[in-house]
Amino acid sequence: MFWNLMLCFAGFCRVRTNAKSTIRTIYHLDLYQEDDTITLQICGNGFLYNMVRMIVGALLLVGRGSYPPKQIKEFLAAKGGQVVKVTAPPQGLMLMGIKYE
Repeated sequence: MFWNLMLCFAGFCRVRTNAKSTIRTIYHLDLYQEDDTITLQICGNGFLYNMVRMIVGALLLVGRGSYPPKQIKEFLAAKGGQVVKVTAPPQGLMLMGIKYE
């Protein structure tokens, strides 16, 4: 699925970021499962410190029933800094590529 989604990701960012803005554009986010492996691919114009790991952590909690799905919208609405308290571990996280315009 391809789309352009420009949002404030302050809720998905560690407080110690040096970023001037927490607005990022996500071009696509794909989640799929093959046997026991779940893969999440995110393509965007930039990422904040721990942003991807916090997105994964929040989605895992939704998938496990600890958060209702609407909680993700509330995290995205937060403007005051980190609200997601779960960061997925780095194991399995892989940078697939970088594209410059």
